[in-house]
Amino acid sequence: MIDNYSEDLVLRKRLPHEIIIKWALIVLGVLAVISFFIIPAAFFLLPVVIGIWAIAIFMISRSVVEFEYIFVAGELEIDRIIGRRKRKKIMKVDVKNILMMAPEDSKRLDEALEENKKYKYYDFSTRAKDTKKYCIVTSKDGKECIIIFEPSDKTVELMKSYGPRLVFSN
Repeated sequence: MIDNYSEDLVLRKRLPHEIIIKWALIVLGVLAVISFFIIPAAFFLLPVVIGIWAIAIFMISRSVVEFEYIFVAGELEIDRIIGRRKRKKIMKVDVKNILMMAPEDSKRLDEALEENKKYKYYDFSTRAKDTKKYCIVTSKDGKECIIIFEPSDKTVELMKSYGPRLVFSN
């Protein structure tokens, strides 16, 4: 087994508006099917019913989002998995290129961030309130950004071993 390898998988929590949209699409689809059987000239509604159900199935399957963090040999790779089927590499960060990594509620992070500077935020977390999130301050495409994610303790320790002056766990 490789000692400097860590892999984490987190499931993104659905926001209230996403849940409402999901149920609204289901109700709309059921109403479309019922109206198809009630209205006498329903054969004209068949494309509409099929279209509503196709949109509902597409939207519901895309609402399950997971993030996978893979840390190996000093690089953190973040992948997005949609619908438990489609995987896309989102970002790759080398520990040597980060400016700082600290817990989201850390005073060190607050002190390191410049007040007047605008940062681009990338949230690859579960969105849950009771989890320990970490922030990486780095640059992407020449602009400074903040990556929010939820690594395991093993991942944090491995990252700390590659960048002891850049990674903080308190």
